Amino acid sequence: MQHWRTAPARARCKQHVASKRENAIYCVSVMFCHHLLWRGRFAWWSLEMSTGIFGLLMQPSSAEKTETRFHEWQGISGRWWLTIVQPLLAEHINLPSVYVMVRRDFHGRTYPLYIGQTSDTGRRMDEHLRGKLREAIALGGNELHQHFSAGSERERFAIETDLRNGHNAPLNRQNSAAVFGGLLGLGAAHIEKRNQTLAGLLAGRG
Repeated sequence: MQHWRTAPARARCKQHVASKRENAIYCVSVMFCHHLLWRGRFAWWSLEMSTGIFGLLMQPSSAEKTETRFHEWQGISGRWWLTIVQPLLAEHINLPSVYVMVRRDFHGRTYPLYIGQTSDTGRRMDEHLRGKLREAIALGGNELHQHFSAGSERERFAIETDLRNGHNAPLNRQNSAAVFGGLLGLGAAHIEKRNQTLAGLLAGRG
């Protein structure tokens, strides 16, 4: 009789424990889902706020791409040059061009990073993969602006020079800085050698 009385109680107890366990599992699952959602939002926000190589992922929407397909750059001469806008990392056509590696921010402002010219845009971008392209990406570059209207190599050089002199592109400035720094280093070494020679002569006289 005692066993008959306690069996339902035990069943109810087991049911209560199972219910508690299910509730606990449900709460943990909800908390875990919220955690994943928060991490996902945080990761998305971090990605949106990042620069450098993540700038490649900061592409504008389809509507914005349509609106900003063309961009005009002004040279030091005051003349405006029309360019076609493409992603920085893309399959570029094998045509002559004057090109600008560009960082476009969330407000649509454009910043030239490197200005060059080539007889074959696709080949030149492949050559830039381990050099200027990587450096541009590190600076947040995400677009390549290309001007195709130059009729000859001489005209491409003239347009490139006009744009370079009209904009302070950091990766163009780097080349001249390296050369200038090298010349300063050679000059400093020559002065140091001359001073050592003079010091030796003076010591010999003493």
